[in-house]
Amino acid sequence: MASSDNVIAIEPSQELRFKGPFKDEVSSSNLTVTNTSDKRVTFKIKTTAPKRYCVRPNQGIVEPGSTVSIAVMLQPFDYDPAEKNKHKFMVQTMFLPDGDEDLESLWKNASPEQIMTSNKMRCVFEMPADSQEDPTSRPEPKDMKMAADEVRRLREEMSNARNENLQLKEEGIRLRRQLAAAGAGSGASAEPAPVDTTMYYVMAIVALIIGTIVGKMVL
Repeated sequence: MASSDNVIAIEPSQELRFKGPFKDEVSSSNLTVTNTSDKRVTFKIKTTAPKRYCVRPNQGIVEPGSTVSIAVMLQPFDYDPAEKNKHKFMVQTMFLPDGDEDLESLWKNASPEQIMTSNKMRCVFEMPADSQEDPTSRPEPKDMKMAADEVRRLREEMSNARNENLQLKEEGIRLRRQLAAAGAGSGASAEPAPVDTTMYYVMAIVALIIGTIVGKMVL
C-alpha cells in the first residue's frame, strides 16, 4: 500500500483526544480529511477497536480541494488506565474512477496497489482532574474491619439494652398492678413505681457512637 500523504491532509494527524468521564457518557473527537489532489478521492476509516467507536461518516467521497469532517464517538465503558493509548485509527484512500460511486463494491474489489494509507493516529483518553481518585483517601482494609467489628459490637449492646429495658417495663407494669390491687384492698392510694431511665440514656449514647463511626466510614 502506498502513502496518502500527497493525496489527502488529515487533521489532527497524530492523535485523537477523548475527554472523560467515560462510564456513562459518549465522548467524541473530530478529524478532517482534505483532498489536496486534483482528482476525486474516496476514503474509509479503519480502527483497531471497531466495537468501541461509532464513526460518522466512516467512508465517503472528497472532491478535489474539498474537506470532509468526521465525528469519532467513543462509546461508554469502564475506564482502565492500562488500556490508555492502545487504540489507533487510520484513513485509507483511493482515487475514484469517473462515474463510479458504488463505494462498497469499489472497496471490496480494490487491489492493494490502489489503496493508500495514512499514518496511524493513536487515541488518548483524558480524565478530568476532579474525577481522579486519590489513593490516600481510601480507608485501609484493617481500619474498615475494625470499624465494622465496633459497629457490630455496639449493635449487640444496643439490642441487649433494648431487651433489658423491655424487661424493666414489664416489671414496672407488674409492680403497678400489684400496688393497685393492694391499694384497692386497703383503701389507700397506690403510688406508681418509678421507671428506671438509665437504659434510655445507654441506648441514646450507643446510637450516637454508631452514627459517628458510620459517618466516618462514608466520608
